[in-house]
Parts: sequence; structure tokens; C-alpha cells
Amino acid sequence: MIRSILYIIAACFLFLSCNFKEASIHFVVDTPAGWVRTDTVTSTGEKKALFRPAPGDTDYDSGARIAILGNKMNNIDEFMNSVYSEVRKQTSFYREERRAKTTVNGHEARWIDVRMSFPATPDVIVEQKSYFVADRGMIFMIICSAPDHVIILMKDKLNTLLNSFKTETDKKQ
Repeated sequence: MIRSILYIIAACFLFLSCNFKEASIHFVVDTPAGWVRTDTVTSTGEKKALFRPAPGDTDYDSGARIAILGNKMNNIDEFMNSVYSEVRKQTSFYREERRAKTTVNGHEARWIDVRMSFPATPDVIVEQKSYFVADRGMIFMIICSAPDHVIILMKDKLNTLLNSFKTETDKKQ
């Protein structure tokens, strides 16, 4: 239970470490089978979605989470670097495993894979694989957080989100 809370805190910390601006463009995405989705909208209209295993799911009862949110920004590399620069400052252990350019459902994107721990729990390693997806002045972050070496088990869940991700711009075309 404590570890689950720590992984949620790690994912939330990543959100809060960024200076998010109002995001009026929204996204749609399929919820992975066996998972539940919780949507929130901030006072500025920013849509956030958190995906987690359904209660009682023994496969990922370890605190695995996937979250999506958007931010008005144009430079995808600058934004990704600023997010993880801030995360690095707040961790007691931080290691970037790899990063690359890609596309997500036709959108320019970047991904980064990191491992980290926080000062309060230095023995708990959290793995994050984050995608930064660009769409007409918006950058959407799709963040997958889990205990070390669990993300590989979540590959199908993450692919469900990535393959179904659409923005309002996509819906209008």
C-alpha cells in the first residue's frame, strides 16, 4: 500500500513540477482493458486523466499508473528537457535510460525512459516512460509510472493508450 502511494506521488510530482498553462484542447483515448480511468478538469480548463488497474487486479497491484495531460507549448524538446531537469533536482537517484523521436498516431512525439527515487524513499526505484506528443501548439504528456522493471509488463496497456490517442484536431479532420 505504501509503495502504491509513493508511485502515485511520483507521477503527481512530475505533473506539479511543470509550470502548466491553460490547455483548452482536449484529447480522447481508449481505457486499457481491466483498468479504470479518472478524469479531472482544472479551473483553467486543463483536462487530466489517470489510468490505473481496477481494484483487486493482482497483475499490477504494485502501483502502476498512466496519466495524460496537456500544456500550451511549441517546442517539444525544450518542454521535455525542462520537465525532466526539474524532476532530476527533486530526486535522490536519477538515471536516464534512453530517449528518442517517434510518432504517436501521426503526431510528432518524443519519449524518455528514466529510473529515479526520492529522498524520502531512496530504496524505492520508480521507472517512468513518458511520451511528449505535439499537436498545434499543444504538448500532451503520456506518463507511465511503475515500480522498477514493471513497465515492461504494462506494454500492452501503454500501447492501447498510444494507439488510440486523438486530439480535438484529429476529431475535426
